[in-house]
Amino acid sequence: MDGHVYISQSIFLSWLDERGGRILSRNLERRLQRKFDMDSDKTRRSLFLTLTLDPADYGGVEDSRAPIKAWQEATQGDGHLKLFIRRLKTATKINFTGKWLAKREFQESGMLHYHLILYDVGRIDHDVLTKAWGKGYVWVERVNPNTASYVAKYQGKSASVPGWLYDLPGRSVKLVATSPGFWKGIDPPPAPSPIERPSRPPAVSPAGMPNWLRSERARQTVTLRNGRGDSVKCTGDASTIALFYRLMGGKFERVEFGAYKFKGSINDAKAAVRQSCKQNPLPLIPGIEETSAYHDISNRTYKKADTETAGDGGSAAVALLDTTHKNKDEWTDRTDPIGRGYGVETRYPTQVEFYGPDVLACMDPAYMESGAVIDGESC
Repeated sequence: MDGHVYISQSIFLSWLDERGGRILSRNLERRLQRKFDMDSDKTRRSLFLTLTLDPADYGGVEDSRAPIKAWQEATQGDGHLKLFIRRLKTATKINFTGKWLAKREFQESGMLHYHLILYDVGRIDHDVLTKAWGKGYVWVERVNPNTASYVAKYQGKSASVPGWLYDLPGRSVKLVATSPGFWKGIDPPPAPSPIERPSRPPAVSPAGMPNWLRSERARQTVTLRNGRGDSVKCTGDASTIALFYRLMGGKFERVEFGAYKFKGSINDAKAAVRQSCKQNPLPLIPGIEETSAYHDISNRTYKKADTETAGDGGSAAVALLDTTHKNKDEWTDRTDPIGRGYGVETRYPTQVEFYGPDVLACMDPAYMESGAVIDGESC
């Protein structure tokens, strides 16, 4: 045992999450740059495309639901991308397997567009690309030193990602896609770990949980771990817990890979968790294991009675707990904002239901005006 404890905030690795999105952005930029640097001749033969959608095909710019219709078309069946690649292969006789990467992004209006890298394909006439796309305009340029950072740039809710995407189940929102084999030879094999860690199944969020709730759960989850790989999760704020740990005599060393590193043990950190949460009670998010109403470390999950000790913001916690724990009826008569059922029995609240229309209108005015919400209900 190395005698250290690490305190870190959980991260929801999604392009829709502020912290997780920035991590994915940096990682994608680095991997792309490594690929571009690996073979300069192939990189010079690569194209960078921007594919736009014509709003007139979805009701026009005056139709607030046009972005939703475009997303629905993009994610059903072959969608825009696979159809484009198939048409382009027919027109050029080029095998695009392992040669493309695409990233979905959104304009200020919320309308979808694509950034697409075609690697080592040579020159393709603009007319051929436009005809194969058939959905709008195509911008073409050669891959250049700025392409990796431009493609990988982060878009989050504070930018132009439509708010209704956050109400969709996490696995249904994929913004980056690659052809099989695109990363071949880029990522080195993982180095063997010098520490024998216990075998544990990965933590998986329940199927159908919307992106906003996944992000909230991560934002309120703190992991305490030691050098041997033993860990425990609790609800709270990592910086607050670290501060209380220091006030209680813990020896802080440094921030290491986003975690506060202390000389000590998990049991010492647990005491800091209890102390910090007695002084600063937090609203509760359900489903976080090993946490009680007082944020002590135990083998309990939230129950309805725990809402009485939720502290500040408890009313919001009550609303969420009541929705997720009491309403277990099938949600066959409800649909997500783009018209498809969630397909799960547990009924998760939308952002409107959880925050309320007035609060959400201040947080995300574009969402409330998008046509995805009518009188506080999703369409």
